[in-house]
Amino acid sequence: MFLDNLKKRKGISTMKKFRKIVAIGLTVAMSVGLLSGCGSSGGSSSDKGAGSSSGGTVDKVTIGLNDNWNDISPFGTMSAMRTAIMYNFYEYAAVRKDFGCSLEDMELECAKEINKVDDLTYDVVFYDNIKDAAGNEITAEIKLSDNPLGTIEYILNIVPVISKKAYEDSGDGMTTKPVTTAAYQVKEMIAGSTITLEKNKDYWQTDDSKRSSVSTTNVDTIVYKVVTEASQMATAIQTGDIDVAQYMDTTAIDPFYANGKATNGYQVEQLNSNMMFTVLPNMSKDSILSTSKELREAIYYAINAEDCLKASCGGYGETLSAMANPLSGDYVESWKDRDYYNYNIETAKQKLKDSGVDVSGKTLKILTQPAFNLDKVAEVIQAALQEIGINSKIVNVEDALYQTYKTDSKQFDLILDIKGTDDYCTFPWSLLFDNRSFDGQTANFIKDDKLQELMEKSLSTDTHNEDSVNEFETYLDENAYAYGLFTRANYIVAKSGKVSKFAYFSGTYILPGSCEY
Repeated sequence: MFLDNLKKRKGISTMKKFRKIVAIGLTVAMSVGLLSGCGSSGGSSSDKGAGSSSGGTVDKVTIGLNDNWNDISPFGTMSAMRTAIMYNFYEYAAVRKDFGCSLEDMELECAKEINKVDDLTYDVVFYDNIKDAAGNEITAEIKLSDNPLGTIEYILNIVPVISKKAYEDSGDGMTTKPVTTAAYQVKEMIAGSTITLEKNKDYWQTDDSKRSSVSTTNVDTIVYKVVTEASQMATAIQTGDIDVAQYMDTTAIDPFYANGKATNGYQVEQLNSNMMFTVLPNMSKDSILSTSKELREAIYYAINAEDCLKASCGGYGETLSAMANPLSGDYVESWKDRDYYNYNIETAKQKLKDSGVDVSGKTLKILTQPAFNLDKVAEVIQAALQEIGINSKIVNVEDALYQTYKTDSKQFDLILDIKGTDDYCTFPWSLLFDNRSFDGQTANFIKDDKLQELMEKSLSTDTHNEDSVNEFETYLDENAYAYGLFTRANYIVAKSGKVSKFAYFSGTYILPGSCEY
C-alpha cells in the first residue's frame, strides 16, 4: 500500500515526508470502499458528541491570530495558526479533543466506529450519510506497513476527510476554497489577512446526539484576522475590532492581566503550550563541548532557567524538569521532584574544574534566532557563561539561515532550539535523537549506540512504557546530551460579555463554534 516506503524512516525531512505521504495516500483511497474485516474492537465507539447548540449562540465572532496560516489546502505544511483554524472547516475520522489522548479516548467525528483488525489494519466505518458540501459521498480505507507509536492516532486526527472528486475538481488542490464535510465552510479568504467561515446549512450530521463537540455550531459566521504586532493585537481588542485574541503576546498582556487575574472588562485564559525550549551542545569533533560531560554540566548548572523564561516571555510559563514537556501523555511525574541542573554557580564552577578542560582563549558560539525572543535568552546564557569564566559570542540569524547553520557542526557550540510535542515525550525526541534520521548520528551530532537502543525501545509500541521513557531521558541527563529549559504559556484575551465559556481543541486552540456565548 501507500506506506510501504515508510518502513525505513530517515531524517526530520523524512518524518515530514512520512506524514505527508500518509495524508496523500488516504485521500487517494477515498471512494475505494471500506475494509471488510471485522476484527476485535480496539478503537473508539460513537455517541460522544455534544450536539449542535450547547449554550448561547451568536451571529458572528472575530478572532485575531498573531501569525499567518500560510496554507488552507488539506495537505499543506502544518503551522500553529493553520492548526488553529483548520479544525473548523475540515473534519476527520476522529479527533484528539484532549492533548495527546490515545485511540481509545479519541472523539469520533466522521467515523461511527473504528476497530483494530491487527497491528497494521484498522477497520474505519464511516456514517452512511456523510457527504461534503458539494454532495459527494465519502468512504475510506487505512492500511499501514508500519505502525510506530502514535501513528494511527496521528492519521485519524490530522488527515482531513475529503472527497477525491471534490479535490480534483477544485483545480488548485483546494488552496483557496476547500469543499469539505465540515459544519463550517470557507466563504472567503484574503491571503495573509482574513478568512471568513460560514455555517454549513446542509451539514450531513443531522442527529445532534451523534454530532461531535468539534462540529458544534453556536455561531453563524467566524472571521479570523491576522494581527502580527502585539501592540496592534492589544489595540484591536480594546477598540472592538476583534472579539478574541489567540494568542496575546506576553509583551502586551499587562492591560488585560495582572497579578494572576484578568483586569476589569476583560476575560483571560491561560493555556499551556506544547512547545519545549531547549539547549543542545554540539557533540561533534568541531566543538570543545564534545570532549567533556563535566564541561557540559558546568554550562547547564550556570544557566538560570527562570531568567531565560523571563527573557523570552516575561516569566509567563514554567521551567522544565526534564528534556520533555509536562503536557506529554507519557511524561514521568517523578521528574518534577529531582535536581535537574538546578541553577548553582558554585556547582558550575566545580564541574568546570573537574572537566580539566582549559577554556582560556576559547570562545563558544551560541546559535539562536529572534523568534520568541530567543536572542534575549542567548544573552542570559552568555552572561551565565561569563560568570564561570567561559567566553562566548551570539550568532543570531533569521530562521532560513538558522535552519542551515544548525546542520553545520562548524557554526555553533550551543544551539537554542524549539520543539513541539504532538502527544508523547518521544515525538520531539525522535526529531532530535533518532540516528536513523541523521545518517547514524543525532541532530546535535551524537554517536552513541546505547542512546539509539534506548531511543528505539521508547518508540516501539511493544516496549513504550514509563520505564523505557524514563530510561531514555535519564540516559540523556547522565551524559549531559541536552538540557530542557522552559515552556511558555499562551493567553486568550476577550472582552467581557462576549464569550461565556471557551471551548478548545487539544487543549490549545479555540473552537469558536463550540464556545458558549
